[in-house]
Amino acid sequence: MLFKSWFLLVVIFTLSNILEIMGSKRLITFVKYAAITGNSLFVLWILYNGINEGFRGTTMEILSYIGLLALLTVNSFIIIFSPGIKE
Repeated sequence: MLFKSWFLLVVIFTLSNILEIMGSKRLITFVKYAAITGNSLFVLWILYNGINEGFRGTTMEILSYIGLLALLTVNSFIIIFSPGIKE
């Protein structure tokens, strides 16, 4: 399940980059919002599972979850604060 979600995020990010090169402004805006929504839902899902399990796990699992949350959050901020398309 984690691999499928990660793969979907990679596809959305790649699609966003391809569309930015093509110059379709409305579609790029939609993909940006979809990526931000996907990142937010994924972060909330990870946090919910952590709360539900009492944040138990090995040190490597906990560090990987923290790293994944950090990457998703940084990705969302990069998408939000990107300058956009200059036509």
